This record gives sequence, C-alpha cells and structure tokens, in this order.
Amino acid sequence: DRLTFFFAPAVAVAAVVFASCAGACFLLSHPLAGPQRPVDLAAGYGLFLLTCLAHEFGHAAACRRFGVRAGWIGLTFYLVFPAFYSDVSRIWRLPRRQRVIVDAAGVYLQCTCAAAYALISLHTHAAAWSFAIACTAPCSVTGNPASVRILIASCALPRLYPITIG
Repeated sequence: DRLTFFFAPAVAVAAVVFASCAGACFLLSHPLAGPQRPVDLAAGYGLFLLTCLAHEFGHAAACRRFGVRAGWIGLTFYLVFPAFYSDVSRIWRLPRRQRVIVDAAGVYLQCTCAAAYALISLHTHAAAWSFAIACTAPCSVTGNPASVRILIASCALPRLYPITIG
C-alpha cells in the first residue's frame, strides 16, 4: 500500500518528468563505461537487482491501487542468474486500461529507481551506480533480463579473464 501513491496521476506525471530529466542529464554528461574493478561490478549488479525488485513491487502496487490483491513476489533462477517475479494473475478482473497500467508499472517504477541512481551517479561519479543504470536500461527497454546478462558478461569477462595475444 505504501507504493500506491506512485499511481496517482499527478505523481505519475512528476515521476516520468523526473526520470526523463535525470536520464537526459546522466546520458549527456556521463560516459557509460564498464566498471574497472570487480567490486564495482558486484556492487553495480546488486544495485541493478534492487531495481528488478522495484520492478516487481511496481506491478504489485498497481494491483493494490486498483483494488486487486497481488500474489507472491518471488525469486527464481534462469540458469545461474537470479530473476524476480510477481503473480498478478488476478488483474484479469480489471478493465483493459487498468491491466495495461499494471503491466507497465514494473518498468515505470524501475525507471524511476534508475533515475534516482542517475542523480546519485552524477553526484558521486561512482562506477557501480553507472553500471547499475547501464544494466537497467536494456532490461527496461526490451523487457528481457537476458539482455542484461549479455551486457554484464561483456564488461566482466575481459577483465576477469584477460586474453593475451602474441
């Protein structure tokens, strides 16, 4: 119930404007680069997982906003990668417009969380925050957590297993 205020129309407009402005400021003033230290990689991935959890809470909060009881929020693994899920199967009782809002609520809350990360990254210049944003963006756009795993592998593997030629 504490997150349902995000779905009041005025708050939703303010959050989208906030996320858009923070994202634009971040992208215009901050180069996206992979973390240089393993600790930044791990911290960035942990921060990314928090946005994934926020994503699922977004679905559940939207359900509550429309008077539908949300089901479980849980953790599973795809191969070795953690993934969160939420049971929103009761939304079929809602009108189409409200079902669409519940479906989009995950990306909405995840992007709002990433916007807060962008402001922190702009202030601290810490690589972990930037990496968390880089992980969140493809997942939010594609809706596919596998895209993040590819990004992480492309950043981590060359540093963890350097290839020497010659």
